[in-house]
Amino acid sequence: MSSAAAGQASSSSSSPASQFRYDVFLSFRGSDTRYGFVSHLYNALKEKGVSTFKDDQKLERGKLISPEILRVIELSRFSIVVFSKDYASSPWCLEELQIIIQCMEHENKSHTVIPVFYSVDPSDVGEVRNSYAASFAQHEVDFPDDAEMLRNWKAALKKAAELSGWDSRHKEEPALIQEIVEDVVNKLGRRFSNKPSGLVGIERRIKDVELLLSTGLVDVRVVGIWGMAGIGKSVLAEAVYHHISHKFDACCILKNVRDVAEKRGLDHLRRKLLSALIAEDGLRILDKNLDVLMRGRLRNKCILVVLDDVSNVNQLTSLAGDRDWFGPGSRIIITSKDKHLLEQHEVDSVYEAKPLSESESLQLFCQHAFKKRSRMQEFMGLSRSVVNYARGLPLALQVLGSSLFNMDRGDWESKLKVLEEFPPQDIVQILRQSFDVLDRSEKNIFLDVACFFKGEDEEYVVSILEGCGSSARYGLKVLLLKSLITIQDNKVWMHDLLQQMAWEVVRQESLHEVGMRSRLWNHLDVFDVLVQNTGTKDVESIVLDLSKVQENMSLKGGAFHKMNRLRLLKVCYPHHSGGSEYVLNKEPSLDIDENRGNDAQLSGKFKPLVRKLESLRVIDTTTEGSSRLHMASKLTALSNELRSLHWHGYPFESLPANFYPRNLVEFNLSFSSLKNLWRGNKVFDKMKYMK
Repeated sequence: MSSAAAGQASSSSSSPASQFRYDVFLSFRGSDTRYGFVSHLYNALKEKGVSTFKDDQKLERGKLISPEILRVIELSRFSIVVFSKDYASSPWCLEELQIIIQCMEHENKSHTVIPVFYSVDPSDVGEVRNSYAASFAQHEVDFPDDAEMLRNWKAALKKAAELSGWDSRHKEEPALIQEIVEDVVNKLGRRFSNKPSGLVGIERRIKDVELLLSTGLVDVRVVGIWGMAGIGKSVLAEAVYHHISHKFDACCILKNVRDVAEKRGLDHLRRKLLSALIAEDGLRILDKNLDVLMRGRLRNKCILVVLDDVSNVNQLTSLAGDRDWFGPGSRIIITSKDKHLLEQHEVDSVYEAKPLSESESLQLFCQHAFKKRSRMQEFMGLSRSVVNYARGLPLALQVLGSSLFNMDRGDWESKLKVLEEFPPQDIVQILRQSFDVLDRSEKNIFLDVACFFKGEDEEYVVSILEGCGSSARYGLKVLLLKSLITIQDNKVWMHDLLQQMAWEVVRQESLHEVGMRSRLWNHLDVFDVLVQNTGTKDVESIVLDLSKVQENMSLKGGAFHKMNRLRLLKVCYPHHSGGSEYVLNKEPSLDIDENRGNDAQLSGKFKPLVRKLESLRVIDTTTEGSSRLHMASKLTALSNELRSLHWHGYPFESLPANFYPRNLVEFNLSFSSLKNLWRGNKVFDKMKYMK
């Protein structure tokens, strides 16, 4: 063995177990066993999910082992060496064996050698007798100046023969193969069952994805796994990968594609992919050859690739651009938070990763929060509260379970109280990644939904936001495809933790001055801003839930004076917080009691867009409940930028004299004390909702 090869084997074999690429490296003499015993052993290992390398390349082999094979040995946990009668006749095999023994004897002891004596006496191998002696007699002729090399080869044979192994002379071949495979599986310490350890609810999801993959077909198929951050896309993809990887010639998982591409570039990922799939050290793949290698070296291999957390089209075109890059039967699994990206790549199917059920959530949470079953029963009520908060998000269940492990009841109760307003930062950071990639308009729509429109009718939301100048319909579609909102029964929703993440984004705008934040939704914050008159031009939306106000609010007339960019204002009780009852179409139709002079009474449903409201007054309006809002003086200002004015129980008899919101889309002052609206001509071309 050359000193360079020996040194490389010694230094590289120190890789930790987590960096092994293969479970087993098969060393054998091809002419003796390739199409019989070794082929059957290889297939049996693959059927058990054991990642196995078998060198099938028909290379012109000389004395020196190729760097490619050297690297594969170093990256394998086990070497199964099949000693056949003609094994020692191959200098390549003997060189390979010496490297294998070198890796085994390395100080970290991470490489295990399993000898199989196939139709040969182990003593013939160790003592170099019979056919082995004949082979070495020929080597002495072929390599007269390499006596040290021959001694090293003999030493490697002796060490291998002394190891515990298998003798084919004492068993039928099928039984022998079965025992070898079972031995490897036991040594690996893996169960190779259909149920990955510790993954709750994964079995059904694996089966669903496998159905989409249709691994029995010979086409090249691409399947996307789509869902919000923290929903378990990566875990599911990896579980599927380990469940079916034995069916493929070569496999690779590229984790965190988005992060790695940003930090190290796409060429790094391409080299890593090629290195895994063609068993070649990535550092030796030249950048100038990447395109040729991607298009040429994989087309005859049935491969399995997982591209995890893909975020843009360039990543897909670089790593899995065309299906004809890969051999028949190949499968590509892509995980992404962006469904539109998967559709652009024309994947065959998209699997939506959905939240865990309540029972699955409880099971996953308890795995992380408890070690003792008795303690789990004691905290079951509080556990259900946490599960309800997490809303089936595995990330949250794991983080919260771990944070509450071994805590007492008081700690749990305190944590739950904090969670009502502030989600854990490690959850926020992961969820926020989806927000940060949005453009400015999409971010504003997302924040508006989180702080103002959650649970509202989709068309209502679109109408109000388009009145604000947003391309709302397109923006909502983008948010939907990026798993940031959902549309259910024509209403706009988002996961509670995404909403809390949005709230945290707004809080960061001004940590200490609430009146300088763009959106206010917390009743205590709104109370302070209005009562203390600390609102600024930064405030764009306000929601005040009157049912949460526990004390009377005495407002000054100028409470809204500084908030001249306020677009959305909602002061209401929860059961009156939905979209307005009356939808206005194109033609005006107001019922006015002409006998009352300037006192115009609203009596009936408003149908059209309101073109002109001249000297309009509202009288005899009933009130419902008692508002805790009280005004110390007449309201003197409201923003003319308002698109939605929804004030349940508005406490004044008139609107501010200078209030003329030309772009108003919704006007809802139900159960108010209002008597006078406006005097003079007022044009509201965008008005759609009035109540």
